[in-house]
Amino acid sequence: MKQGIAWLAMFACGLASAQQVHKCVGRDGVASYQNSPCAASQRHVKSWDVPAEPQPTLAAAGETHRPRVADPRPRSHQPRTKRARGGAQAHLIAIDGGGVRCDAAKRQRERAIARAGLRRDFDLLSRLDERVREACR
Repeated sequence: MKQGIAWLAMFACGLASAQQVHKCVGRDGVASYQNSPCAASQRHVKSWDVPAEPQPTLAAAGETHRPRVADPRPRSHQPRTKRARGGAQAHLIAIDGGGVRCDAAKRQRERAIARAGLRRDFDLLSRLDERVREACR
């Protein structure tokens, strides 16, 4: 039984190893790429094998990890970490008045919009945007 499953698994892996792509040109001169041979009304230009993409493993399929995205803030506004004695981390934040106030105003605007929900109106959004513009000058 185990041997039969092993042979079946090896056979299935062999089938998924590659696919053939055919480039065909129609009478109107439009090229098409397909996995089946060209029709009688099409001219065969080229064929090639394309390796199949690897199937995700079971561990990767259940994984919810998102890739790390670069911090959009300028480097001067990003927190820096520094190792202190004993292995603890201390965060050093560059304080340059405008940048910190600007970020705080943006966060405050987002919180106010979330609190308002669907009840937000143009006047509220205008007031919040004006506060952000003032802080980010």
